[in-house]
Amino acid sequence: MKMKNYQIYTLLLVGLIASCIGGKKIPLVDEEIIFFNEPYYQEIFPGQEDGQKRLLLTLPVQTFTTGNDFDSVYFHGFHVSLLRNVNQMKVEYSAKILVPNEKVEIIPPYPLTDSEALLSYTDIKGKKKLMKVENILRKEPIFQP
Repeated sequence: MKMKNYQIYTLLLVGLIASCIGGKKIPLVDEEIIFFNEPYYQEIFPGQEDGQKRLLLTLPVQTFTTGNDFDSVYFHGFHVSLLRNVNQMKVEYSAKILVPNEKVEIIPPYPLTDSEALLSYTDIKGKKKLMKVENILRKEPIFQP
């Protein structure tokens, strides 16, 4: 009888731990804490056969709320780091994506269309959150010599 109680308690403990670990999903915020001025992306095709195709995502900042640290982006099946660029008092975020010949697609935590991205950031309270960016324009591709 003691062994049966031990097994039941063990299963309950394992279930409790699993539910605490596996059930946390990063929240998608509804409020926009940063606004972009015509975000866009471009495909860059290499001129040499052994070159690698790239995607360049550019998010020019119009206005933002201070205290949030944007660190990465989900876009077109990739999850990559964001770079913050400041040039002549203008701020923009960008992501350079190398597209491998055999792509393993990263599935974002929330569904996206081809003209959307998910920005991952840490808010002022230290909590990890996601924000959707919509209406990302596709500019003409660049063909390198």
